[in-house]
Amino acid sequence: PTATVSPVALWHDATSLRARTLAEQLSLIDFALYRRVRPSELLNTAWQARRLKYRAPTLAALAKRSTAISFWVATVVLTQSTHAQRVHMLRRFIDVALALRELSNFHTLMAVLAGLGTSAVHRLRRHWAAVPKRRVRALAALHELMQPHASHAAYRAVLDDTPLPALPYVGVHLTDLTFIEDGCKKYTKRELDDGNSVELINFDKCRKAARVIQEISQYQNTPYNITAIAYLQMELLRFTFESEDDSYKHSLEI
Repeated sequence: PTATVSPVALWHDATSLRARTLAEQLSLIDFALYRRVRPSELLNTAWQARRLKYRAPTLAALAKRSTAISFWVATVVLTQSTHAQRVHMLRRFIDVALALRELSNFHTLMAVLAGLGTSAVHRLRRHWAAVPKRRVRALAALHELMQPHASHAAYRAVLDDTPLPALPYVGVHLTDLTFIEDGCKKYTKRELDDGNSVELINFDKCRKAARVIQEISQYQNTPYNITAIAYLQMELLRFTFESEDDSYKHSLEI
């Protein structure tokens, strides 16, 4: 069986690395997964329907991976033994988030922000008060960028002007496809001259969905030109983490 790596052990291996290096390796892993998403996975909101999820295995893997990163971030912070170490980890993960933004990796950025924003981490007020204000402001700017207000208007504007390579936040595209699927009828009715009517495929709905799928596909064609660090990628693929409930219980003990 494959051995797992404890969150603390993994972070201790990574403390000698720049935040940029860790962000790069995370980006390589997540982009490789993103690149495997096929257009067929994006049809009929297959990733949501229990009976259709088998059609969207890569989207399911992306979602699982994002959740794992979020819980890992929270676990690393909470499992440090001293106040100073926990503050240090908050600072480090903010730096990782900033590096992900520099790499235009919005998908993994969202996962790291979610980890720092979990209730278990957010409630560590004394620790956050010890984080340099400059980093706190930088983190707030990232949250502002990725907030869902006005259908993620700020993020969409930045993404439109972002050169490749980039890894978009997949959740926004899936939301767009969901709105199209739920808000547009599959067929339209056309009245005939003889008074009868006929149902026709709603090609406007098809065109709207095709545009979103094309947006997803265009980012798949330009990978990151980054050298993989095999041992670090292996650890980043098999780290362990606490559940959300366990993390919150842990935070109450701090």
